[in-house]
Amino acid sequence: MRPSWIPVFVVLIAVGCGAFALFPQRWSPNLSHGILAGMVMYFVGFTRSVTAARASTGVIPPLFGPRGVIPAALYRAIWFLAILILIAWVYFDRRAFFDVTWPILILASWSLADSMLNRARR
Repeated sequence: MRPSWIPVFVVLIAVGCGAFALFPQRWSPNLSHGILAGMVMYFVGFTRSVTAARASTGVIPPLFGPRGVIPAALYRAIWFLAILILIAWVYFDRRAFFDVTWPILILASWSLADSMLNRARR
C-alpha cells in the first residue's frame, strides 16, 4: 500500500463503521464488522481499480484529476456496500419466510474458490 492510499483506506473503514452504525439493531451490527466491511471496500473498490488502471497505462495513476482512480473505486465500493445491505436484509429480515442460509453459503464458497483458483493459475 502506497502512503498516499492510506487516507482512502481510513475513509473507507469510516464509511463501513458508519454504515454499520445505521443498520437496525435486530441485525446485531458491531463496530468490528464495520471495520471489516471498510477494509473489504478498500480491497474490492480501490485496489482493483488501481491495478486495472496501472495495467492499461503502465504507471500508477493519480487519485484525483482527469485520470484519477477515485471515481471508479468509489463506484465499486458503493456497489459492494449495496450488495452487502441487500444480502443482510434478506438474511436477517426475510429468512423467516424462506431459508437462504445454504444458498448464501454456497455462493460465498463459490466466490472464494473461484478467486483462489484463479490466483493459482497465474
